[in-house]
Amino acid sequence: MKRYGNLFETVVSFDNLYAAFRNASKTRELKPDVLNFSMNLEENLAALHYELTSQTYKRGTVNQFIVYDPVQRLIMAAPFRDRVVDWALYRVLNPLVDKRYINTSSVGAVKVLTPLLKSCRNLSDFKLPLLMSAKWTLLNIFTASITKFY
Repeated sequence: MKRYGNLFETVVSFDNLYAAFRNASKTRELKPDVLNFSMNLEENLAALHYELTSQTYKRGTVNQFIVYDPVQRLIMAAPFRDRVVDWALYRVLNPLVDKRYINTSSVGAVKVLTPLLKSCRNLSDFKLPLLMSAKWTLLNIFTASITKFY
């Protein structure tokens, strides 16, 4: 197993925390929690940096709510400052782990999100039997899998 050094310093660096803020706030710029955090951005990032380096950082309470569309799901949303810390970790650790993902896995991997056609070609590599009839096309099977998953 390969070991990597100086990861903690890279995660808690101010530049990485700022880039993590940019990633966490993408498409959420007008949400109240993002606006509150960005009003005092330097102070908030400095506080995060201090808490992480002094090892006094505590995660906030999770906001739980239920969404009924398309099916009932319990959503657990972390506070925005926790999302910034999550992104800071992801930005440093994902490039180290990403090369170990296999090509047919798409959970959490940016490079591995293959289009449908490539996935269909890979099905024959695993010798999985597909029942193709006029009634059940691959698109219907794919759609049914997604709707049952979510």
